[in-house]
This record gives sequence, structure tokens and C-alpha cells, in this order.
Amino acid sequence: MAQNVQPRETFLQVSNLRTLFPVSRGIVGTLLARPRRFVHAVDGVSFSIARGEILGLVGESGSGKTTTALNTLGLVEPTEGEILFNGQNVSELVKNREKSKRLRRQMQVVFQDPYEALNPRQTVFATVAEPLEVHRLVKSRKEKVERVTEALGAAGLKPPETFFDRYPQKLSGGQRQRLVIAGALVLNPQLLVADEPVSMLDVSIRAEILNLLLQLREERGITILYVTHDLATAAYFT
Repeated sequence: MAQNVQPRETFLQVSNLRTLFPVSRGIVGTLLARPRRFVHAVDGVSFSIARGEILGLVGESGSGKTTTALNTLGLVEPTEGEILFNGQNVSELVKNREKSKRLRRQMQVVFQDPYEALNPRQTVFATVAEPLEVHRLVKSRKEKVERVTEALGAAGLKPPETFFDRYPQKLSGGQRQRLVIAGALVLNPQLLVADEPVSMLDVSIRAEILNLLLQLREERGITILYVTHDLATAAYFT
């Protein structure tokens, strides 16, 4: 007897995405009115993610993975196509200041290079607290400390208090990436876009970060778009 399976809620829907970047014609080309040429960074990409799911977006270098991720986050406007986040059009949301700020809290990104993502002059505490201050989400020092402590712990930097006054250059590569993740988690996002988050880490540390992403999905219900060129790490989530 067949069982009735409840359809999963589509949380992120990307449809027929195309993103073109113009190629400079140079002075001569402009004077001669040569036709403008374009680089097809993204051409006809479609996918959907259910709430609480991890989806791997896999492709070789130069295939448009990162551009697709930036389109999804509303950081690069696509030439064509539609991106629906929670049923709302991302391209329309980013045009409204308040809605855009709310979207930035709901969508967070972890980039490939933790060394460049962190300010070497900021302590761990200041790094994680900064998003709270930018979005004005805390009203007291006590609340700020609680939120930072929780985010660091969730990212695996324990005991959190022992990391407060440390600087990025005093952390290992894996710890730096955990710090970047903590900076995203402090806003309690619904979607985390992880763009090659382990490609610059030692092989021995990669599994730890991948396990952390799985843990975040299980414990916090975060939906994750995992962008990578590495089929092996993408298969880790299957």
C-alpha cells in the first residue's frame, strides 16, 4: 500500500538564471561602434532547495558557481531569470532598504578564504559582535555577550570565552573558518551559502567543517547551498 508523502516546502527557487558581463570594447572598438560582446557567466541555471536541506552546487572553476551564489544572495543582479526566497522575489527585495536589510539577516555567506574574510585588527568578540551592531539587534552589553557566546559555541569554538580577546592571526585555519561561520550564525540566518568553505583548509580539518555544516542543519534547521568544485565533498552530504 502506497504511503502519502507530504511534499517538502520549497524554500529557495532559482529559475532560468542567466548573468552576462560586458566585455570592454576598448577605445578603438568604441570609436568603430563594434558590437558589444558579453561573457556568459551563468546560462540557464535552475534549482530548488527545500527548507532544512543541503544542496550541492557543483562545477569546475569558471563555470559560474560563485556568480550563481551571488545572484542568489541578491549581491549581483541577474540578467534574466527569477530567484524566489520564501516565496519572495530577491531582485525586488533588494530594491527596498528595509526589506534588503532583513534579507541580509536571513541570508548569510561563508566564502572560500577565511584569511581574507577576517579583519586582522578585530578580536574574535568584535568580529562576531559587528553584525549585531550593524543590524542593531542587541540593546545591552549583556545581550551582546550572550549572542556572541552562543554563536561561537555553535560554530565549535569552545569554550567561547577563551576566544573573545584573540585575533585571527592567532587562530588555525580551521578556527578561522569557524569564526567566519560564527559571524554568520550570530544573525540566526535561515539560509547559509557556503562557497568553497573547505577548499583552502588542510585535508585533516575539512571533515570537521563539513560535519559542522551537517550539525547546523540538524540542530538549527538552516538551509544550506553548498558551492564547490569538489564532487567528493559534495557527496559527503548524501
